[in-house]
Amino acid sequence: MNKTIPYTPINCNLYDYLEAWAVKQTLCKVTYLNAQNKEAVFTKTIVDLYIKDKVEYVKWNDGSSLRLDHLIEINGVHFWGMTC
Repeated sequence: MNKTIPYTPINCNLYDYLEAWAVKQTLCKVTYLNAQNKEAVFTKTIVDLYIKDKVEYVKWNDGSSLRLDHLIEINGVHFWGMTC
């Protein structure tokens, strides 16, 4: 997905899941939209959640980051299209 597309905040209740998984260091199976706008999957743990330039991100244990509005599903919890 092109980073110039305006950010769409995720549902606030979903943010609570991300925080809980980060605190518990839960291994997360993540389905997301990659740079080619295709579904992709990986398994990592959440290190941090942060905001940069009014866009929310999740930082993974391998040092990579992902915009929260690129998340489709984590551990069976549906994220895509779920806005505040």
